[in-house]
Amino acid sequence: MIQLEFSKYQGLGNDFIIFEHDRIKEYNYSQLAKDVCNRHFGIGADGMAIVKHDKYWEMPFYNADGSEAPMCGNASRCVADYVKKYHNQTDDFVLVTKGAKLRMSYVGDEVSVNLGNPLYSPREVPVDWDSDEFISQEIVVNGRKIKISAVFMTTSHCVVFLDNFNKYDLSSLGEKIENHHLFPKNINVNFVIVKDKDSLIQKTWERGVGMTLACGTGASASVAIANKLGLVNDKVKVQMDGGSLVIEVNKDREIVMQGEVAEIARGKYFYEEGE
Repeated sequence: MIQLEFSKYQGLGNDFIIFEHDRIKEYNYSQLAKDVCNRHFGIGADGMAIVKHDKYWEMPFYNADGSEAPMCGNASRCVADYVKKYHNQTDDFVLVTKGAKLRMSYVGDEVSVNLGNPLYSPREVPVDWDSDEFISQEIVVNGRKIKISAVFMTTSHCVVFLDNFNKYDLSSLGEKIENHHLFPKNINVNFVIVKDKDSLIQKTWERGVGMTLACGTGASASVAIANKLGLVNDKVKVQMDGGSLVIEVNKDREIVMQGEVAEIARGKYFYEEGE
């Protein structure tokens, strides 16, 4: 039985187990993520982030089902707080993920991340669609016609604007859209109500996880699409079940996300070698 030191963080209720790379490098990351994220037999979390440092800080990330994800916005902010607390990183820095190089900043007690420019090309998302963009396209799911848009916001997202969440079974709808044949690598699904020009309400079905309390890259994708369609201004508050984030489209049309994170536990995980 091996003892692995960990920290557990949450960003708007989106929770993660953070390990140092050197302490777990001999293990299968996918299997470890499935074991440690299990809410009944492990610690329990939406995902697992690994902290590495070479030339830059790096963050390999795995979903609770063991699948590797290109990026997780809330996890990146949690990792930024972690390296500030345990590695004395107090200046702005670059965090490398599988999906992007992120510019991280500390703003008081909050963490800000510049996610760069949204990519709308179907090749980037990816989506099986012969056009320059996949915006406000109608598909049929569960026998209902639904308009959806897709964007790569350091990871793949689609955005569905609704007038009322209660009219839909969001879990069923999210799962069907995630696995729709248009999305060869599956996709995260964000259900969004436009409250006004400065605020959105969002619920997210996360690929490999299910319905979550919050999703940072999802909130960023929703603002990117809503702003592109003229539905919101350049600075928007996105309210999710776990709390809110401020998402800004800056002068370079990059998406900047800011919000709070918190460490909620630190300890040792007893791991059976070879599991």
